Amino acid sequence: MRKLFFIVLFALLGFYSFAQSITRGPYLQKRTQTGIQVRFRTDVQASVSVKIGNAYGVYSQEFFGSGLNTDHLIEISGLQPYTKYFYAIFNGNQLLEGGPLNFFFTTQISGSEQKIKLWVAGDCGTLTAMQTRVKNQFLNYVGNDYLDGWLLLGDNAYSYGQDAEFQSKFFGVYQNDRIMKQTAIYPVPGNHDYYSGSANGSNHNIPYYNIFSAIANGELGGLPSGHKEYYSYDIGNVHFVAMDSYGKEENSTAHSLSDTLLPQIVWLKNDLAANTKKWTILYWHHPPYTMGSHNSDTEADLAAIRSNLIPILERYNVDLVLNGHSHTYERSKLMKGHFGNSASFSPSQHLVSTSSGKFDGTADSCPYHKKSDGSIKGTIYAVAGSAGWSPSGQVNFPHPALPFSEKTIGGSGLLEIEGDRLDFKMISENGTIVDKFTIFKDVNQTRNVNIPVGTISYELKSPYKEPSNWVSEASALTSITLNPPIDGTIFHVEDTKGCFKDTLKILTTNPCFSNVNIDRKIEVGSNVNVKSSEKITGSANVFENTSSIFDASRYIELVPGFETITGAVFSAQTGGCGSTPP
Repeated sequence: MRKLFFIVLFALLGFYSFAQSITRGPYLQKRTQTGIQVRFRTDVQASVSVKIGNAYGVYSQEFFGSGLNTDHLIEISGLQPYTKYFYAIFNGNQLLEGGPLNFFFTTQISGSEQKIKLWVAGDCGTLTAMQTRVKNQFLNYVGNDYLDGWLLLGDNAYSYGQDAEFQSKFFGVYQNDRIMKQTAIYPVPGNHDYYSGSANGSNHNIPYYNIFSAIANGELGGLPSGHKEYYSYDIGNVHFVAMDSYGKEENSTAHSLSDTLLPQIVWLKNDLAANTKKWTILYWHHPPYTMGSHNSDTEADLAAIRSNLIPILERYNVDLVLNGHSHTYERSKLMKGHFGNSASFSPSQHLVSTSSGKFDGTADSCPYHKKSDGSIKGTIYAVAGSAGWSPSGQVNFPHPALPFSEKTIGGSGLLEIEGDRLDFKMISENGTIVDKFTIFKDVNQTRNVNIPVGTISYELKSPYKEPSNWVSEASALTSITLNPPIDGTIFHVEDTKGCFKDTLKILTTNPCFSNVNIDRKIEVGSNVNVKSSEKITGSANVFENTSSIFDASRYIELVPGFETITGAVFSAQTGGCGSTPP
């Protein structure tokens, strides 16, 4: 009898402790500057841990789960901002997963202007061949580039958002690819995600909220919402707001984006008022404008969002709105003030810009331009609901406010933001770029470039984040190197397609140079005073409307190539700086 007891006990311990495999994930949630959540499911109950380190296979820290479970959520903390960490999942000494693709980066420091890249996928959880094609073509396009976030636009598991449907139609499609192993997911729910609870969105006890971690306390930046259904977060200099457009709130008969008096909209207004980031991007499932598989003229919820919510977003200078629901791709120009049906749309009244925004050199394709201070406003609206279903459209497709549209092939979006520039590309299931647009902020102006005292060499970057035409250079360059940077010098730069011109003024404190060579053009508007304890060599053109003083202790040499243009004020003198020459 005792022998039988130990056999049974051993069998139970084996069943509950030693998982054979991970059946869901791993997937990442709640990425911050100092931590992340690793979530996954094992085939049997197990007590697991996650080890992390800065090199593959070399793990310096270990974090443990809580007891025996099949669904695991492990909090990783105490990390450094924007640092790469490899991770491996263990059950005791048994490695469950931990290959070279299992890594993540923590989030950038708040306000950082580093480039961030995100995947935008709407209505993806279908288990169709198109879903796989869309995923594969997107990953093929981005190559090995790290993706900072994965925005899910709702209807993430058809048709009812059941746990088994998430398993087969979402995790089953994505979990073996690097996108799920490396990139934190920032989801919103769609109506199909709610159907497992109720048809009208009144029951929020649904698998979606068990699968994805609540971000209710402002832990990723933004104002705490106090609700699992909606949240905001920051990555670098971008503020994101993820909203619930289907769930009903607090005994209301209206969906929560349809009524501006409901808690979600009250919170949204407070969150946007507190936001200080350069870029503001909102996303939710139901689009305010569409003529794809849904019609925003005839569907009451869509019309209510358009008339009630959109004026609030415009008041707070929202830059980009992303939606799914309609199985198509549709995109507006930079617009504002259109709250009615499609027949009421007027290009002359509602467009801030007539450009396509494609920035490709074709007619009227310059990027959209906005000002951070709100003096130039406007919003782009994009429907990207074709990551899983074949697109379709209404009889009157496209919507007149959304002229850049595609209803024959599916796709997903690549969103990139760096400094003052935002780019979006819709990458099709065939690998083609269906559409693209660019927005710039705070260009076409004079800006000061403050350089720390004592800087010997400085990389001056084009505000356009691409090869640009500099007055001082013979070819288009993304940046120029100043050796050394000199206070008062002016640089004029223009994008290669003739859309923007910027003037960059160097502000620093000139040191007492020893030997210095002035070989770059002294451009219009410059006011420079260079002092040297030894020698100044000049080989540059000095343009009109400039003032330049070369003051050296030993001597000044003006070599071939040096020329002053009529209207330039130039003087060379001895005296310089430092010790008096012998």
